[in-house]
Amino acid sequence: MGLDVYIENADTDAKSTLYPSNICTPTYLRSSYNEGGFNSAVPRFLKDENTTLYHIFEPILGSEDEEYEHRVTDPGKVMLVQDRARDVARRLRALTNPLTTISVRTLGGTGFSEIDAINWAEAELAKETKWGAYQCRDGYIDPEGTTVVGATLGRRGEMLLVVRAVDADGLPWSRHYAESAEIVAEEFCQTLLDLIESDGAAIMGWSA
Repeated sequence: MGLDVYIENADTDAKSTLYPSNICTPTYLRSSYNEGGFNSAVPRFLKDENTTLYHIFEPILGSEDEEYEHRVTDPGKVMLVQDRARDVARRLRALTNPLTTISVRTLGGTGFSEIDAINWAEAELAKETKWGAYQCRDGYIDPEGTTVVGATLGRRGEMLLVVRAVDADGLPWSRHYAESAEIVAEEFCQTLLDLIESDGAAIMGWSA
């Protein structure tokens, strides 16, 4: 499950020319509701709750948070969205030592002994996956590894690990979210502007 933002009267097969492997495209944006989704991860990286896709698109959405289709006709509002997305991307790019949290809780699995935990992690790490780090029934797996710099309790009693958010090669995880924000600004918003100019309106869908 996740948040989808898409442009109905546009080429839904369009791929990003900036970052072809990114999950976001010039006509389709996605933020899953797990800890790795844009709406969850970016506010943690920037320590600012007003950096979600909801906030970025607020000039278009306004207070109509129950509306799931928006007829976008005002290029000025789209340019405000561009400014917000560019600001989020800039701030993410500026991070030199990004930290994030991982919730350590199980989703229905039973407790492991130390040896069982190691066997479980080895089995998960042996799987081929394109998703990178992920939460599953029995815990959290990061195939590229993280460095834990702190541990504390969360509001729901779960353990929170504070980790240095970098890949094995030292590149920050935050760069992936910066790429998504740049796609929002330079490609998704440009598609909206092109449709407003050519058709008088862009139809933006918003679903959860």
